Amino acid sequence: MLAEERHPQPGRLLVLYLGAEDGGCANTDACTRANSARVPLPSVSGMRVDRCLYWAQQCDQPAATRFCQSQGMSVAVNWAWEHVTPTYVLGDGRVCQAPNNCGGFSPITCQ
Repeated sequence: MLAEERHPQPGRLLVLYLGAEDGGCANTDACTRANSARVPLPSVSGMRVDRCLYWAQQCDQPAATRFCQSQGMSVAVNWAWEHVTPTYVLGDGRVCQAPNNCGGFSPITCQ
């Protein structure tokens, strides 16, 4: 396996990509894992990324995938979330500050 660092643009997270050295994989499951990036605590401007893409709408997969796309990957394949304050709502730029009503991702795995 080859580990390669990707240098982000300002405001983007640095994630570690792992991929097969020859660019191909014989085992699909191993290839999927090898071409993934796990971001433990996805954040924007020091705030955790909200689990909803827009205020209380398009939650989980749409929001996780949008975060992955902002990091140069295509899709979120796994994610978890927890109640946390504040969170940043990616789709409309709002900040959720309501205790026990905001959900932030922890972590997201992108491909």
